[in-house]
Amino acid sequence: MPPKRKDKETTDDNDELVSLKMVKVLMSQQESAFKSLLDSLIKSTIARVDGLVKEVADLKASLEYSQKDIAESGKSIKQNEKTIAAITVELTSTKTTLDKCHNKATYLENQSRRNNIRVIGIQKNPTKRGKNQRL
Repeated sequence: MPPKRKDKETTDDNDELVSLKMVKVLMSQQESAFKSLLDSLIKSTIARVDGLVKEVADLKASLEYSQKDIAESGKSIKQNEKTIAAITVELTSTKTTLDKCHNKATYLENQSRRNNIRVIGIQKNPTKRGKNQRL
């Protein structure tokens, strides 16, 4: 039986050698799978970062455009405030003039009433008289 032992040990050694080769093959397959996984993760991360960079650039451009609009609106508001102030002054002046004209018209109307004469006893529709007759 000793020879069987040697054969068994030799077979075990061969099995161990085959299994070591198999381990190396499996390790290389695992390494390549891990590398491809890392490559795909890196590519997807790069794609996401590129998308974020593009979005940030778009937001920056939009912000600059919005800032220009806000600045123009601010200028327009200041100009409108000046125009409103001028119109307010003109309106106040016009109102003062209108009040003066109203007071003058009221005064003249009152003076006109004072100068009216009431005549009592004369008919409103006189009868026909000749051309030479006068009141």
